Amino acid sequence: MATSVSSPSWDEKVQTSRSTDAKFVRCLERIMDLERKINAEVDNLVALKEQIRCVINEVADTDERMVLRYRYVHNFTWEQIGDELNADRT
Repeated sequence: MATSVSSPSWDEKVQTSRSTDAKFVRCLERIMDLERKINAEVDNLVALKEQIRCVINEVADTDERMVLRYRYVHNFTWEQIGDELNADRT
């Protein structure tokens, strides 16, 4: 082999390096990324809910304020609001 000339290789050589981390590490990283995204969304929703409360508190009529609060803060259905306020369905 020392006296012979080898032919060049025309094949594409791809060098890959294997990750030295355990397989579950990628899963943990994905979980942490998703948790960060979820926490950011929760923070946005809390801020939005506070804005809704501030706008509702500016409504002059107490009954209208109660209806808006039940609907948009407590997420009641219209039927639940009617029951809560003892409103007639007619």
